[in-house]
Amino acid sequence: MKILDQAEQRKISKHDAAVATVWDTVHHALVDAAGVDLSWIQPPPRDNSWTLAPDALRLLVSLVTHVRPRHILEFGSGLSTRVLAWACAESQPSCRVTSIDHDPEYSQIAQKQFAACRLNCHVKFQIAPLVARTYAGKLLPTYHFRRGQFASQRPVDLVLIDGPVWPLGGREGTLYQILELTRPGTIVLLDDASRKEEAGVLANWQAVLGDAIEIRLLPNFVKGLAAIIVREPHILVKR
Repeated sequence: MKILDQAEQRKISKHDAAVATVWDTVHHALVDAAGVDLSWIQPPPRDNSWTLAPDALRLLVSLVTHVRPRHILEFGSGLSTRVLAWACAESQPSCRVTSIDHDPEYSQIAQKQFAACRLNCHVKFQIAPLVARTYAGKLLPTYHFRRGQFASQRPVDLVLIDGPVWPLGGREGTLYQILELTRPGTIVLLDDASRKEEAGVLANWQAVLGDAIEIRLLPNFVKGLAAIIVREPHILVKR
């Protein structure tokens, strides 16, 4: 058994306290999410749509209010992009959004819809094709994005993972590839967490990353939603 020296013990205690604070923030955002008004979205979002369900969209808005992020990264452009931009439009300090999608046609539609809303938030769209990379001994789909063309070069404070779709290989590789873009305390949301495929992704993340992350399934979301708090952003995932 390894005996931790005092410096290591202090580091662990500091991380535990910081992560506990982040979970408190998530809790407060959950409580306040029910009061978020989405009536400006037309047509109204539905629970059974392929986009994020209304409960998840409300939480995104509430998290922006409580976390006050400076840089948000999402995988899967669309309605969620507009909702994030709407939430960030009046936030202080100002926040920038990087929205990544692998599908050029759908990304262009998302950009046109965003432009029509004229929201006062800096959003940078990027089309990033899927490529196969090896993480944790497995060949997984990842996004071939260009970091230099993000909306901000700051570490990301909030991440939404809503892609790739399962028929294209699923979402496991996405968290591995973005760890180096995060900071201690970054919140990552995984949509569709009630599906068995995403449940497997969560189990694999925990097995590979261990104490570098903390995972919780958030209660009462119609399609399932998981929150992951990053503790150690620079952990090396064996390739």
